Amino acid sequence: METENIVKNNERSSKLAASWFTFAQMTKRNMKLYFKDKMTVFFSFLSPLIVLLLYVFFLGDLQIDSVTAALDANGVAYNIKDVEAFVESWLISGVVAISCITVALSSLGVIVDDKYKKVLNDFIVSPVKSYTVMFSYYVAAFLTTLILTLGVFAVSLIYLAASGSFFLSAVDILTLIGVIVLSCLSSTLVVMALMSFVQTPAALGVLSTIVGTGIGFLTGAYMPLYMYPDGVQYVASILPGTHSASLFRNLFMTGSLEKITENAPHLYKGLEKMFSFNLNFFGFKAEPYFMYLYLAGSIVVFALVNLLIYKLKRRGL
Repeated sequence: METENIVKNNERSSKLAASWFTFAQMTKRNMKLYFKDKMTVFFSFLSPLIVLLLYVFFLGDLQIDSVTAALDANGVAYNIKDVEAFVESWLISGVVAISCITVALSSLGVIVDDKYKKVLNDFIVSPVKSYTVMFSYYVAAFLTTLILTLGVFAVSLIYLAASGSFFLSAVDILTLIGVIVLSCLSSTLVVMALMSFVQTPAALGVLSTIVGTGIGFLTGAYMPLYMYPDGVQYVASILPGTHSASLFRNLFMTGSLEKITENAPHLYKGLEKMFSFNLNFFGFKAEPYFMYLYLAGSIVVFALVNLLIYKLKRRGL
């Protein structure tokens, strides 16, 4: 009897090891397919690049003028470099926030290609468990999104340091990394759910265009959200990515905000509102603690949504 139990345990261990090996290989395969296509990787960063170009040619001077006008109206002395650092931190917040979403969307294009080329059907009818196949797509997309977004984050820190706009502490940097991880988890799950309805590369192209165009507005990367009507702010506040962007703003911009208002602390709240440090969540002032909870909640909700979609598809519904 004891020998039989040992044999059974060994068989289970062998099956588990084989399953993990298959999962690891499929995850590696999905990541390699994404990184192999250099144009796809480039277009992942198209929206963040648009934010950067808009800042250089239009948004930078506009936002700097709005901040200096508020300071001048209150007779506050300021260093223009500090104001520029504040606005540049707003730019970087938007770039990092958008990267979490657009890279996730692009990296999950692998599953659309596999569906279109019928490769996914081959996986499904193979001895590999279907949940292993689907989980490998998600993990590959998450890791890809995390790696590239951390790369964007590192470049952003170098840019801020080189331009004299670096006001982050070690705790801020570690917290930002934590928010990036949460944002990548959330955005990948949200996009994974969307991808279940996308069957062709053409449809993916349309979706990418819509998301790439709208996400900059809805996260407040192009213009601060307070400038939009309440209805638009309410819609934006539903999206987990908007909460991520606001958290990035709180962490990237607080140091420079404190610097430019050190002689006028009464302006702190006004500038904080102007640049959407907090969100208008259907009339409720969503502060950072609420955004963390919302972001974590979105991970749980969309994990369940993806699980439900997976089970419905398995039943042919």
